[in-house]
Amino acid sequence: QEGNQEVRRAMIEAIGWPRYLALTQAHPVHTDATGELYRVRIAPNQPEHGLVVVTNGTPEPDGSHKRYGLYVSPAHRTALAAIASTYGLTPETYHPARRT
Repeated sequence: QEGNQEVRRAMIEAIGWPRYLALTQAHPVHTDATGELYRVRIAPNQPEHGLVVVTNGTPEPDGSHKRYGLYVSPAHRTALAAIASTYGLTPETYHPARRT
């Protein structure tokens, strides 16, 4: 129910994505090489949102890879479509040349 997005991000990072997804009763929609797409309610009285969880392509100093969640339209049916939309692209036009 945290309204501040940056505080919410820090809270999710502290508890981890698996626990956050369980607490929000996220429903898996699709998984592919770009990420994992879920339907989630941020608060009980709000409509469902799309949430795509991705892994950063650049390793941290310790060699681990951070995971991030991006809220997207709940209309997306694939993780690829959700990620492409964050760049203003369609799945057909989204072709990253390099991950960073």
